[in-house]
Amino acid sequence: MYLAQNNNKTLLVDLAFVDYDGWFGGKARSVQLKELIEEAGFTFSRINLPMPNKLQVLWFGLLFFLRFGYFKPFCYRSLVNSAYLFYRYRKILRDNPQISMVIKEGTGYGDLVLADIVKFYNRKIVFIPANIESLADYDNAWTHTIAKTQRFSNEIRYFKKADAVWCISEEETWLLRIFGCNARFLPYSPPKVLTTIIENRRLNRKADEIFGFLTFGRFDNPLHRGGLLNFLTKLQQGKVKFPYKLKIAGVGSEYFASLVNGLSDVKVLGELTDSELENCLLKCMGTLFWHQPSSGMLTRVPDMIMSGIPVIGNEDAVKSYLWMKGVDVWGDDMILEPPDYNEFVKKNKIFYSEFIDYLADI
Repeated sequence: MYLAQNNNKTLLVDLAFVDYDGWFGGKARSVQLKELIEEAGFTFSRINLPMPNKLQVLWFGLLFFLRFGYFKPFCYRSLVNSAYLFYRYRKILRDNPQISMVIKEGTGYGDLVLADIVKFYNRKIVFIPANIESLADYDNAWTHTIAKTQRFSNEIRYFKKADAVWCISEEETWLLRIFGCNARFLPYSPPKVLTTIIENRRLNRKADEIFGFLTFGRFDNPLHRGGLLNFLTKLQQGKVKFPYKLKIAGVGSEYFASLVNGLSDVKVLGELTDSELENCLLKCMGTLFWHQPSSGMLTRVPDMIMSGIPVIGNEDAVKSYLWMKGVDVWGDDMILEPPDYNEFVKKNKIFYSEFIDYLADI
């Protein structure tokens, strides 16, 4: 948790993954957001999160319930999560009366109740969801024990209370606006710390037909694993054809080893080191991403666009970038061409300027 301050404003900023080890899509997004807020003229300083004891959890859970109701479905986890949030934010906002706005990245597992808490203390609240959580499928999540339509209706109530909701995908921005939310598009692009690697990749790539295409990711994620499983199954059954060799890499990719035994042009590389993955990205002809329907978007797609690497995928994998040069949807007449780096950067700057201007006008 951070205080972000400039000459006359103080923000409370809660970034979901900024302190995590290693690099992955969620962390890259958190660091990107931190950089954008810094670009708006704010300086970050860390504050410690107050921790309630067991009695305080019970008390603040009860207080929250009596004052605000509950985040559906009502259960023990809903009560505890709301208690922690109420205790922590109540203390921080009381101890720091200069805070004018809270920026909360990540809105899963009942965190949207912050809209009620922050508004109760007469501050502004801005959500930056990684995705619309209710529309994603999470096995065993307490928030997902009710029907998807009920979950979505529940989330909309809180998004509508926010002063703004900055979405990572155009599709989610459009959807939330239809339901009366002040939703705006804030696309992902890799943070500055990764741009040197990406620039080197873009300038030094030499596509190798013998290597073919690369698909990579965290296949311990059910949505990623299920998407590629769907593609490989169709490939095995002859329902789709892929005219290139394909390499599969990433955490959990060994899951596909037995499935590709009969596919001579498909090879599982397993989990790679950063340098091994970089070597693959320098010589692949392009990247393939196949995803199940879900909310959010794949940060790997803009990473590849900025790297000058062509992307082919199904519509669910490349949403928000369907019509970008260098990105093509799976079909009989796929176009394999390098992305337009300058076009991508130019378009994104428009949305980043809007976000920075919004912070300036608080």
